[in-house]
Amino acid sequence: LYRSYDSWIDGGSAGVQQRNPDFVAQNFVQNFGGYGIHVPTPQQAPPRKARGCGVGMRIEVNQDREFYVSNVSKNGSADRDGTLRPGDVLVSIDGHSLLGLTMKQLKPLILGPKGTYVKLGIKRMVDDEDGLGQIAAAFGVELVRGD
Repeated sequence: LYRSYDSWIDGGSAGVQQRNPDFVAQNFVQNFGGYGIHVPTPQQAPPRKARGCGVGMRIEVNQDREFYVSNVSKNGSADRDGTLRPGDVLVSIDGHSLLGLTMKQLKPLILGPKGTYVKLGIKRMVDDEDGLGQIAAAFGVELVRGD
């Protein structure tokens, strides 16, 4: 079964209808058993969230479910600061613990408007004084987003 766009618009023998895409869509759905394509209108579409800017590092999750720095982007804020290294573990962002968060929950904490600052709490494993093992060193670093 095929009808041209004009036959849907003209409404067949029922008389001339206005050229209304909603009329075409409604008739399509009615004539094909209620199945059709739904394309949300701008009012129905969910709003897009602003992505924001980061600080020039890639974050991944390790086997202990900790967020760690896997890469520092060349010439990014983190690279220019020089403090962060691959393997550093993020423990807080702006004073908020990351314990139990998902990557989806973490992203909006790091991303933000260009030129704003974010304070990261970091844990790094370092050699102990005797050189026999490693201990966790904790420190903070404040970086500018998108710079």
